[in-house]
Amino acid sequence: CNPRSSMGAKGVAGGVCSFFLLLGGPKLWSTSALSIRIRGGLPSDAWAIRRTMARELMNPLDVDPSRFVVAEEDGERVGFAQIKPLGADCFELASVYVEEAYRRRGVGKRLVSAALDGFLARGHRLTDLYCLTLAKTTPFYTDLGFHTVVDNTPPDLAFELAAGKLVTKLIGEDLVVMRAAHDEKRTTGEHGTEHGTTREHK
Repeated sequence: CNPRSSMGAKGVAGGVCSFFLLLGGPKLWSTSALSIRIRGGLPSDAWAIRRTMARELMNPLDVDPSRFVVAEEDGERVGFAQIKPLGADCFELASVYVEEAYRRRGVGKRLVSAALDGFLARGHRLTDLYCLTLAKTTPFYTDLGFHTVVDNTPPDLAFELAAGKLVTKLIGEDLVVMRAAHDEKRTTGEHGTEHGTTREHK
């Protein structure tokens, strides 16, 4: 679960997991910050997402807005997250990003929760969902129901993991693989669930 995702020195902490999230248009979720809404990604979001990912040293290639959920205030995008497929039964929570002025307000957790809700709604299992994050950001994901994977990293995650370790080594950080908890361990929240995950820029 790359809290920023698909690789980048700064982006590795945000999340390295993704999936083809079909949200059926601009579906909205409420947040505790009344002025901020969470919606499904739209084609018009693609350029802004790529630009932000490139700026934050995440991989801006292969951006599919339909995989993303987006946080916005007064029509301005203030954050996003995605779940992308890595294999038949392996998905990555990735590219979790929140603009600095909106961090520490729960926006990152709500983005992840919305992404997980969509993931489950499509009939997928949380136990097939992983993320890559910096060791120092694991508490964010632990709070969302993820746990550290020490052994048995899925082969489909091997490339992302190898690339991520190269990047984190350059910045003197440790990269950790985390996996979502069983579906029944999720608890209901404002928009269906309270558990979710990936790097923060949240």
